[in-house]
Amino acid sequence: MRLDRPADLYAFCFSYLTGLAYSACGAPETPEPASLLKLFAIFLPFSIVLLGAVCTWKDTTDQHINRHVARTRHRPLTRGAVCATEANVFALAQLSPSPSSTDLRILPQPQLDTPPPP
Repeated sequence: MRLDRPADLYAFCFSYLTGLAYSACGAPETPEPASLLKLFAIFLPFSIVLLGAVCTWKDTTDQHINRHVARTRHRPLTRGAVCATEANVFALAQLSPSPSSTDLRILPQPQLDTPPPP
């Protein structure tokens, strides 16, 4: 994962921040800032993992071009340290949910104000 360039991470996190802001504005009760920060702390690891998977996929698709670019010539896939199949398996492993990190039951469940059925 390329965490040395935070602009990519900011781009992934911005969508989560925008969604949290819209949902907070539309909530029937104003949520506490601490609860919004807690939700953002839950979404931040998703952003990091997604960024790593996207970078791996991009390196896989651009490996023939990256061999001719001085800045990207020494990446593992480009220099032959790993093959394309290994890179694809690594990208899929990054996207596969693990129960410890992507359990969505930790998110608050919506409470609908519907009357009980008769």
